Amino acid sequence: MISIALCSCTPTRQLHVIGEPLRPENPTYTVSSMDSVEMSISFAHQTEDFWIFQTRFITLKAEKQLELWFEKGDNVYFVKSYPILAASGVAGPKLKEGDLQVPEGFYKISWLNPNSDLHLSMQVNYPNDFDKKKAQQEGRTQLGGDIFVHGKAMSLGCVAIGDEAIEEVFYMCSKIGIKNSAFLSMPHDFRKKELIPQDKIWLNELYQQLNEQVRQKYIHL
Repeated sequence: MISIALCSCTPTRQLHVIGEPLRPENPTYTVSSMDSVEMSISFAHQTEDFWIFQTRFITLKAEKQLELWFEKGDNVYFVKSYPILAASGVAGPKLKEGDLQVPEGFYKISWLNPNSDLHLSMQVNYPNDFDKKKAQQEGRTQLGGDIFVHGKAMSLGCVAIGDEAIEEVFYMCSKIGIKNSAFLSMPHDFRKKELIPQDKIWLNELYQQLNEQVRQKYIHL
């Protein structure tokens, strides 16, 4: 057990940090709708092959949606879209502590917290190496951190999707493993709306990379 601040919307508390998948036969949390969760992933959960799928989360800030995708080799499957019930800030990346922005870019799920004050939570590895490099180039310090996807419907810099939704994504992420999970975040759905030129060159480049990723791989059929 360690003590760590969850995010700007929660106080410091005791956490159980998880680095490996939680197994359903010995869970340390309770999912109230386990049967419906199993049904939502049944197409991929036919055999032991389920464990080699990867989870991909796509946060669309303007649309207030968190999409869940499964990926296995060249095959990509859309699973479900969850409404974002609360997320502070506006379009644009997180640049410093206290700006209340939801980060934008390519991230990973780094921790699963079953003891969150906000029901359950999954930490995003902001700032990543790209964020740190750009901050150093621009002379920015105090980048902030402790960004989570969590339950409830309140947030300051995190992504709140409600208790039932976080139970589903937490469960799936824990079964597949955080090392097989990725988190993409963008200001709006680049598949539906063209890129808007930005003042920062690096931000234009980041948006172009996100644009190419979602347009090439994550297309709703």
